[in-house]
Amino acid sequence: MRKDYGWAFFALPAIFLTPTSTKGEESRWSVFGGAAHIRLIPDAKAYPNGSAVPDRNTTASSNNSISFGVNYDSDPYWTARLALGFPPMTPLRRTGKLAEAGILGEVSYGPAALSVTRYQTKPGGLPQYAGPGTNYTLITDTKDGSIADFKVDDAYGSVLQAGIEGETGREYSLFPDVKKVYAETSATGSLQAMGDANASADIQFVPLIMILRASKRFWVL
Repeated sequence: MRKDYGWAFFALPAIFLTPTSTKGEESRWSVFGGAAHIRLIPDAKAYPNGSAVPDRNTTASSNNSISFGVNYDSDPYWTARLALGFPPMTPLRRTGKLAEAGILGEVSYGPAALSVTRYQTKPGGLPQYAGPGTNYTLITDTKDGSIADFKVDDAYGSVLQAGIEGETGREYSLFPDVKKVYAETSATGSLQAMGDANASADIQFVPLIMILRASKRFWVL
């Protein structure tokens, strides 16, 4: 049984973080990179030969990846954030009435998120931020499983983001961040278990993305 260590991305920062303070003239820009753990929770409604299958049971494996991006502070409270990541590959499995189909196919996806967050700092505590955004998930590759000619469209949706942040030095920060993505897409192919019947599916991607990031702040000369 596979053990899930996604919680570790949130436990580690407590060892390193110290409250953020203002030092010198800070630029509004910063860049970040870090390790990401993605719990992909898909939900799909399949239509073999145009007829809907009653249940919507689809599973996918969790993935690890690398996240990176840029932040822009419009003022001490509001920050615009662009987050990208290297695309992992995950298999999609069907349960319920189409369980015999096994792995439907594999998909490589690269989630990108543009969000606006607001800091809420308590006296003596670490800066906390949260806010909404928009998501674009680029499907970079697919592989056939029990569905031949497996194709998945890029996904669009919304995202909710939250995290805490603190300095580990004059220019660097280490912080945990979490995003909940709500995106929809569609897939097509032919289902070999049903005599190569034409098949399509409406898919909801609802990944939970947990990231431990290191951030570098630029400084005005």
